[in-house]
Amino acid sequence: ERFDARYSAHSPAEVCRFVGLDEYNRVRALSNAKQDMLDNKPGSTLRDNALNIGAGTGQYMSGYKTDYVFPAAGTCCGSFSVYWTGQKGVATPESMGVPKWSGTPEENTQMVRAAMRFFG
Repeated sequence: ERFDARYSAHSPAEVCRFVGLDEYNRVRALSNAKQDMLDNKPGSTLRDNALNIGAGTGQYMSGYKTDYVFPAAGTCCGSFSVYWTGQKGVATPESMGVPKWSGTPEENTQMVRAAMRFFG
């Protein structure tokens, strides 16, 4: 039998099962992710989020663009459409409401090196 990822600890469906959809949505609405990016908060910069989203973890955690289907009334779990061929779309700076990142050639090289190390 195939494993149902909706029951993993990192699934919003599992969180909703315990705290309820209303509480889940209330907490997500408190996110300061956009302001943290604009303020260049360490760990939450646009570059940090780009690596996170590029690795695929951002589809669950970025809070900007997901294809999560919330549970129907009377059920306990929703679902993500997870594609074996990769994500069908990612959050862009425009969709997140923040300006595009631009840097010096040296900063660009540093970012490319960081991405190569991060992705292996």
